[in-house]
Amino acid sequence: MEKHEPPRAQTQLMTDRLMERFYHESRFGGFTDIDGTVAFYLRVNALAASKDVVLDFGCGQGTYANDPLPIRLGLRVLKDKVSKVMALTSARVGRRISLYKFRPFASR
Repeated sequence: MEKHEPPRAQTQLMTDRLMERFYHESRFGGFTDIDGTVAFYLRVNALAASKDVVLDFGCGQGTYANDPLPIRLGLRVLKDKVSKVMALTSARVGRRISLYKFRPFASR
């Protein structure tokens, strides 16, 4: 009897194989040259100074805290890199590993 992987694990394996096939650089670090999250937060990190206050407007639920890539997660978490990170969102509150202050706002 053949043992089958759970559908989620199979999907992730297929995704990883396709990414490595079409984006060879993903074998080195797990992300591609076109990863917009890495590009954006790399720029934010380059511009942010330790004395700055950062406002994350529309920060969402914090699901990025489950990112399997430590480098991408490390770029997104600004909490220990600037003096203060504040966030506003209409999303329900999730895990907030990167904030000093959080304020929900009502959407209309």
